[in-house]
Amino acid sequence: MESYKKFSTKTGYCYVLPDRLVLVRSGFQGKITEVVSGNTISRLFLIYGILFIYLIYKSVTSYSEGETMMFVIHTIIALLVFINIIFSFNKSATPLIIKDKIREIKFVGAKPGLTRACFSVIFENEKGVNKKRLIMLPGSLSGKQEESTHAIGLMRDEGYTVI
Repeated sequence: MESYKKFSTKTGYCYVLPDRLVLVRSGFQGKITEVVSGNTISRLFLIYGILFIYLIYKSVTSYSEGETMMFVIHTIIALLVFINIIFSFNKSATPLIIKDKIREIKFVGAKPGLTRACFSVIFENEKGVNKKRLIMLPGSLSGKQEESTHAIGLMRDEGYTVI
């Protein structure tokens, strides 16, 4: 039986094959992510859209009732949600990335206590559009800092160029 090269991700595993990357969700976080987003980000756009509409409604209501502080808070949060929607249009949740379609793989290191390390994979989807897939690595607070080094090594061993 052939053994596959894999590394842990936030929600499961990434199998590094000579011709493709395959992301598999497992465990509790993986199941939750599968329910929320599936293999597309359209459900997330729906959730963000509903949240944005609710925040705009609360902002208008607060303004009409003369609650200036709540108006400002709701407006700022609504703007942040809207900006998140705009920046999410070029992202993907696909579990399969073909090596020949990959344009760039960039490693982004963790800022302990603030962010996770991740790979930012720019690839061309089946429609010919460039998309970005983030492969989030396990958190640095859970004692998995060495997973980043292991993951970079696996990618390079299989011929992927990691910046």
